[in-house]
Amino acid sequence: IRVHGRRKGQGGPSRGGPRKPSLSEAVCEICKSRLCMLLFAASSVRFMGTYVFAAFLPRFYAIAFPADNMKYSYISAVVVSFGGALSSFLGGRVVDRWEKAGQPAARLYIP
Repeated sequence: IRVHGRRKGQGGPSRGGPRKPSLSEAVCEICKSRLCMLLFAASSVRFMGTYVFAAFLPRFYAIAFPADNMKYSYISAVVVSFGGALSSFLGGRVVDRWEKAGQPAARLYIP
């Protein structure tokens, strides 16, 4: 079995192999990538939207418009459907661009 060009039982950290980067070094390396930073920013915005949509809006509409619960249900279903489809499409576009830029494991990084 080969792992990064070595055979099983050869090399490794205790035998003079490459050292593992520290947490701060790994974070600095990730932050150097503009695409990774954009991905983190987009994920954060998407999470905030999901949180607002799942936790705040149902309660708000139940208090502000108690007679229109069914309307909110339909609106919610449409927004979730279109939002999910758009998210999948844009995620695929990002992965395709990242692969063309030379990252062979791009499909593993973006769900």
